[in-house]
Amino acid sequence: MSYQDAFTQLRQLAGNPTMTIIDPRSTWGESVPDGYTFDADYDRFVNVAGAVWTPTSANVPTSTINILPSSGQLALDLEAGGLVPSGSRTVRILPADYASVVAAEWCELDSQTYNAAELTPFPAGAALWYTVRLEKR
Repeated sequence: MSYQDAFTQLRQLAGNPTMTIIDPRSTWGESVPDGYTFDADYDRFVNVAGAVWTPTSANVPTSTINILPSSGQLALDLEAGGLVPSGSRTVRILPADYASVVAAEWCELDSQTYNAAELTPFPAGAALWYTVRLEKR
């Protein structure tokens, strides 16, 4: 059995979880309201009057990827030790989804928004999967 087959079976046991990826800003096109531009200094979309537009997954292009969620005592220990920020989540993805997660503006999981903070291949050099650490936005 390949790892991808095992991943699929484990996902089925977990209820087929997915994560929404907000596609890169360059693909948004007409999704940004007229008059708003991205201001890198403020890291926000603003118009000439200074009004801020906050993008949501309802009005920008998204993708859905399959995940295998993980958590446990290690994650809690790392949070308690200050090594990982509180509110971090860890999921596993297949190598085919790596580029999408790296390019994403942000990720949404269980109605929360996260940034992909770290993608770790396992095993290194010939990844069968990636462990993705998500940090709350």
